[in-house]
Amino acid sequence: MARFRAHGPAAISHVQVPGGEGGTTPALGASVNAIVDALADLGVEHLELPVTPERVWDAIRAAQRGRDASQSCSGGTRAST
Repeated sequence: MARFRAHGPAAISHVQVPGGEGGTTPALGASVNAIVDALADLGVEHLELPVTPERVWDAIRAAQRGRDASQSCSGGTRAST
């Protein structure tokens, strides 16, 4: 079993988490996933960081356009067999 020895005290981040930003980085992904989950019923499947109000509205509009296009391609009705 290998043993490693630190050569000084561990760095402490501004939120008192040792090792840099390890305690804050996952929050970004979790936040974006929560927003996408909330918008899933509107057809939004993906957002890029940084998430801004403009990007959210653009994603909603793009999802709506995609939904409208798929309905117009099918003619809006199905032929019965």
